[in-house]
Amino acid sequence: MNRLSILLLFLGGFLWGSPDTVSIRDIQYPGGPSPYAGQEVMTWGVVTAAPSDWVRSIQGFFIQDSSGPWQGVLVYTGTQNVDVQRGDSVLVIGTVSEYYEKTEIQYTSHVILKRGAMIPLPVHVNTGDVATGSEQAEQYEGVLVIVNDVTVTDPNLGYGEWAINDGSDECRVDDAAGYTYAPSQNDQIPGIIGIVDYSYSNFKIEPRGDEDFFFSLEGSGLSWSTTPLVPASSQIDSIDIYFYGVLTDTVEAVKFVVPPEFDWSGLENDVSLGGAFEGASFEVDGSGTPSSPYTVTVECSMVLGDMGWISFKNLVTPSEGDYVFYVLSGTPSSMDTLKHQARVSVLTVDGSGEVSLYPDEYPLGVTSDLGLTLRSNLGMLTALEIAIPESTLSWSGESGDLILGEGFEGATVDSVAPDFVRISGFQLQANQEASLTLLGVQAVGSPGACSLTVRTAGEGGTPSDIVSPPYFFILREDSTYPLRLFHEIPDLLSGRSGTRVRGVVTADLEPKVFIQDSTGGIVLYAPDGLYSVGDMIWVTGTFSPYRGLAELQDPVVERREPSVIDTLVIAGSDLHTDTTEFLEGRFVLIRNVWTSATSLPYEDTLIVSDSTASFAVFIDPSSNLGYRTIPEGTFDLFGVIDQRDSLY
Repeated sequence: MNRLSILLLFLGGFLWGSPDTVSIRDIQYPGGPSPYAGQEVMTWGVVTAAPSDWVRSIQGFFIQDSSGPWQGVLVYTGTQNVDVQRGDSVLVIGTVSEYYEKTEIQYTSHVILKRGAMIPLPVHVNTGDVATGSEQAEQYEGVLVIVNDVTVTDPNLGYGEWAINDGSDECRVDDAAGYTYAPSQNDQIPGIIGIVDYSYSNFKIEPRGDEDFFFSLEGSGLSWSTTPLVPASSQIDSIDIYFYGVLTDTVEAVKFVVPPEFDWSGLENDVSLGGAFEGASFEVDGSGTPSSPYTVTVECSMVLGDMGWISFKNLVTPSEGDYVFYVLSGTPSSMDTLKHQARVSVLTVDGSGEVSLYPDEYPLGVTSDLGLTLRSNLGMLTALEIAIPESTLSWSGESGDLILGEGFEGATVDSVAPDFVRISGFQLQANQEASLTLLGVQAVGSPGACSLTVRTAGEGGTPSDIVSPPYFFILREDSTYPLRLFHEIPDLLSGRSGTRVRGVVTADLEPKVFIQDSTGGIVLYAPDGLYSVGDMIWVTGTFSPYRGLAELQDPVVERREPSVIDTLVIAGSDLHTDTTEFLEGRFVLIRNVWTSATSLPYEDTLIVSDSTASFAVFIDPSSNLGYRTIPEGTFDLFGVIDQRDSLY
């Protein structure tokens, strides 16, 4: 057997660093191929159409960051099951692609920033603006639009497409959403909403369902609430409901229905009108019962693009649930219910609130103070419970070591022990904060991520676990993270600046440097400081995974000392398991491998096999191994494990 001892880089990324953060307009403008084509980017927007809206053709979701040209884009998900809904405000990472001249983002990952965000209003366009061949069409690609007063000029262009014209030029409409309307020649349609898509060399409008067709004045318009989340069983200042005109014909009356579950006075003094409704006359009717709910009818003159809103003041919210403030539109004598309704989610105050810890890193054996800040994000909180895990934090449990700060004025400490604190009697209103400190806390146990169990309650409520418990991290005695944690809990550690690690340098493949400890490995991107292969180094940087690769950005080497590289013996099949992630960054040996190639490629891959599996090997140009002859027969292979997009 020949023995080839070489430093190789298993198949990994060709692009280094975190993705650029760019707006949708930056991606789309000024038309033609995107300036970011082929690059991974991070962008943001509100979902205007979800994957579940489509029954054919389109695989993905559309996002916009505002209303207007160049503000929309398709996030292509393929066969991946991505759970986003209309109105989700999302942060998206993906690669910009020009797919048959359509700019799209090929999905990598996303984070939901907020549920129930306002969907950007549709932009009014003429059919000629989005016709194939129009100079204006591309700026509306991926954008939610509305066309008005159109005639069906061809009910069957093939493949579910049909044509409409408002007199400016003919454009296409597609049926990717599977709506029930079947077009007929010369049908007159007052309004159609949809997203402009591009496929098979044609621009087309994609309605998202039956709700995007407006066949009459009655029931036309859009409605939403700017207070979509409110606390349960609480008195709130107001709930605001908006109405937006979508037709060129004039809406003369809009009726708002208060769900009978809400306790409201029904008094005119508890109604306020704004926007296009300001100064309009209105009438309150009903008794607030299920059979006769309170209604407010506003006399108005609303056409396409007009927006007005109503504020219902001094309501008491019902129990937890989702409620609809129904809106009707038309004329005083003839109204119908809107297809786009305003929804308000009522959430219990018990278990609400957000908690942060300072600091959130605790080296083993070091005594420090633990600061906790509670923020009320929904309604008034009056009770707080904290369960302290004795397996990770040691605390005296003495009342003198519990300091109540601002926001807890008038509070009573009901219980205090080494593993539990209960406080009540305070009144923390929505968007207010309160703080406390546990003096003399010491980390115990093993390094890792831990959490405090925190429960909150409103007046007369039952303390319940908050949705997002605060995490803290137990570090080694020298304040470093074990490298395995960056593979176990990457989401918790992502974006943390000042992250300190230590490990032995196993490979210097500029600009990437690989280090490992006894628990795992990580990549340093372009580290600053002195080091050599075989050194143990202490490094501080920002953990920022890149396309799945555990990577420390902006690393600074603080200290170095001589060490040795430990080699982990693995099999080729170990690169194809659910636990391969934990090999990432490690220096490994695979014995008795072979390949049909006769020489090593330069900055490229080759396929190598052992008795268990075949796998890919990437020859990094900085290794100076390109074009070297590969021995005949079997040989031993040394290298570091890298990956890109889950390919190791």
